[in-house]
Amino acid sequence: MAHGVLLFLVTIIYGYTFLTVKDLMDDGVTVFSLVGIRFAIGAAAVCAAKKIMGFFARANPSVKKTRVSVAEIKVGAGLGAVIFLGFAAQTMGAIYTTPAKSGLLTGLYVVFVPIVVMISRGRFSFKSIFAAVLGFFGITLISGLFGKEASLNIGDALTIFSAAAYAADFIILEKYAPSLDSFNFTAVRLFVVSALGFACSAAFERNAYALILLNADKYILDVLFLGLFASGAAYLAQTFAQKRLSANMASLIMCMESVFAALFSVIFGYDRVTWRLALGGAIIVAAMLISSAGSQSGESVTEENFIKEIYKS
Repeated sequence: MAHGVLLFLVTIIYGYTFLTVKDLMDDGVTVFSLVGIRFAIGAAAVCAAKKIMGFFARANPSVKKTRVSVAEIKVGAGLGAVIFLGFAAQTMGAIYTTPAKSGLLTGLYVVFVPIVVMISRGRFSFKSIFAAVLGFFGITLISGLFGKEASLNIGDALTIFSAAAYAADFIILEKYAPSLDSFNFTAVRLFVVSALGFACSAAFERNAYALILLNADKYILDVLFLGLFASGAAYLAQTFAQKRLSANMASLIMCMESVFAALFSVIFGYDRVTWRLALGGAIIVAAMLISSAGSQSGESVTEENFIKEIYKS
């Protein structure tokens, strides 16, 4: 239960991120430079958080610090590359497609996850498939895809690819996260995304950092939000939460990202309340309840258990 709530809070942060990124892109900030800066701040924040947690760990002699393992480097680097591809494809796709179609097609990972899990494990789960399709239908209503914009272009294809990357991240994270140190793994993951962002920026973008540097006072809060909260804190919380949640349940909770993005768009004047928004949000919540019905709750999380999970012996 606690891990579900934690992941739910992550979706609130991710939902607001859509507005922040949109404002930065509209102002001319380049894609790869923003990815590099954002995830560099996030990685640094995770490392700082581990140092702070170290002070609490010293008070418990049964808890030992851990250095970054080879497995954490391998898995973190691999998933960092996967997430980078997802972010890059989604952002590039947004240049060619509409925001409504981008939101819907990104939400395809809700459908991809249970299908891939079902195939890989050789077990059919009607509840998972039904809940995933229901959640996808909710996102469809919110985005309003089936209207005048029912067409497919290169931007749509890139966005579908990003959804596949996010689905792969969910599934691989569920498999490896329980055996890895949350802080070490997340830091490696974010550093890799940042490094790839800076490398692509150097290769494909010109004067990428001029706008941010010349208008630091204007962009500092947005960049810090993306780095500290949307990248560092959110990814660390997501990794920790998925130690106890299945990939199916986690992906369905993450559907709420689309709901909060829509709500924040209304609150801050980007959109208005419609029947699609209200009904689509209700359907997504229903899909989450169906998915979680009858599932066993995980181990309760105390402060001592939390610290022990972070600093495994």
